[in-house]
Amino acid sequence: MITYDNKLYKVFKSFAKLFERKRIHMLEYIPAKKYDIILCGCDRMGKRILKTLKQLKKSVLVVDFNPEIIKELIEEKQACIYGDIGDLEVIRRLPLKQISLIISTIPDVDDNKLILRKAKAANRRIVAFVTASMVDEALELYKAKADYVILPKFLSGERVSMLIEDLKGNLKNILKYKIKHMGELKKVRH
Repeated sequence: MITYDNKLYKVFKSFAKLFERKRIHMLEYIPAKKYDIILCGCDRMGKRILKTLKQLKKSVLVVDFNPEIIKELIEEKQACIYGDIGDLEVIRRLPLKQISLIISTIPDVDDNKLILRKAKAANRRIVAFVTASMVDEALELYKAKADYVILPKFLSGERVSMLIEDLKGNLKNILKYKIKHMGELKKVRH
């Protein structure tokens, strides 16, 4: 069952929704009428992306399936919707026609293919970033018209390479990066 947990979930999720329907609309905050970007998944990587988008003064609508994350976002007055991005009902509620960018930090290939298909059908100009765990999945998502596929393992390697390059061989300067990184980690720690 563990091996096929995602497939089993997809089979039984409509039945399970009967038990959560009443809570769905209570876990959302949608103050604006127009958004620039939709961010699917706001844990770990998604939090960092949201922080950058806010710094860029972008209007972001977050979709997440974790009720605790949604509650935090509501407290922060961040536009958000509770829901499973692999659910057509949730996707139908998204303003796909008006946004310029959709970002999925969820590494589920089937969910990302669905997002790509629906987003590109609603808006041909939309740029779509999705996430994959493996190279073959990334290539599959590029075939499905992804504009960029995030591969966390590759990106972390690139980031470490940039750090080493930035140090220019003087490893004694690592202390400032360590202190900055520890500060960032403490901010995102639950």
